[in-house]
Amino acid sequence: MTTKESYMYKAVRPVRVPGAKPSIQQVWEMLHWGSRLIVTPNDYRTHRLYMRGIRRSDALRYLSGPRAEGLYPVLNPDPEVLEDKIRYERHFGGLGLPVPETLAVIADEARPDGLRTLTTATEVRQFLEAELGDGAGLVVKPVDGLKGAGVTVATGIDGSDLMLSNGDRRPVSELVEETRVGTWIVQKRVVQHPEIEALNSSTLNTLRLGTLRRSDGRVEIIFAVLRVGRAHSQIDAYDHGGYSVRLDPQTGAFADQAYQNAIFSLERSRAHADSGAEFAGRIFPFWGDLLTLAESFARASGPNIFVGWDVAATPDGIVFLEGNHNWGAHLAQIDSRGMLTDELLEALDAEAGITFDVRCPPAVKPLTALRKLRK
Repeated sequence: MTTKESYMYKAVRPVRVPGAKPSIQQVWEMLHWGSRLIVTPNDYRTHRLYMRGIRRSDALRYLSGPRAEGLYPVLNPDPEVLEDKIRYERHFGGLGLPVPETLAVIADEARPDGLRTLTTATEVRQFLEAELGDGAGLVVKPVDGLKGAGVTVATGIDGSDLMLSNGDRRPVSELVEETRVGTWIVQKRVVQHPEIEALNSSTLNTLRLGTLRRSDGRVEIIFAVLRVGRAHSQIDAYDHGGYSVRLDPQTGAFADQAYQNAIFSLERSRAHADSGAEFAGRIFPFWGDLLTLAESFARASGPNIFVGWDVAATPDGIVFLEGNHNWGAHLAQIDSRGMLTDELLEALDAEAGITFDVRCPPAVKPLTALRKLRK
């Protein structure tokens, strides 16, 4: 078997669990539905479409990553105000809304807006040593980073090493060298609410909240999914092996079980494997305040109408960490029957002229499907 053949087989490998469809049916559905961009193979496994009784009409209610990519520019034409972390803080923080505090920027030259800028390796090192020496935890990340890429969460300093949130150590010199390329920000580490900290303490466990702003000013909550990291990690990302648990948009109540990305596990979990904390019976703190703030953030997001917000609960209240124009279709549909409900279809048509036919699959696009096979 060639490398390409081996990869293709792995991509469409069937799931063998009690109640699953026959293997040949699974492979056929992954290829057939995938060629029409209904679902990718990973979608197929993550959303458990391999189980008996799941029909094509059920699959059509899911929005695959490849199809979602075409929606983001239409729904959110100004992504920079959401994802450039300095612009985000200046815009929303300037309106009095709760956002993270940036202590300094690491860049080649001083910023014209007066924000403290560290332009040399010596300045970066001295700043980190001074701030961490005072006992303040810090987060260092690229100004335009996505999905936790490049994030370092330091809880202290010991000699020439940073003490990281997951118990690891990292030489200060290594981080200083990494930040010499590009623009980085240094923020105070957000202290999370004890109820959320109990799930996993090495990561800031954040809520991905999807809001849709209607033309009449109404703001609808489309989904709410909490991401919980693993003990070995510094970030809570679903793509890094973390858990995702669906929340009731009205009450903030946790679902009984959490999910992982299918590339890590197909099992549903009632408790966190590292902390042992159970998911059932919990409510996300300050939920009423969170919903009120969500309306304010959504109405202040300019031309962007369907945003995925990353939200943290602290002992003192809610902080909206950042907005995402790409809200992650796979994450938004965890533990659901798909997001293409009649209500959302009506809203997308009314607000953006986007239509989906959930009765008939799209035309076959095999070349596009092959390019998207890894998603």
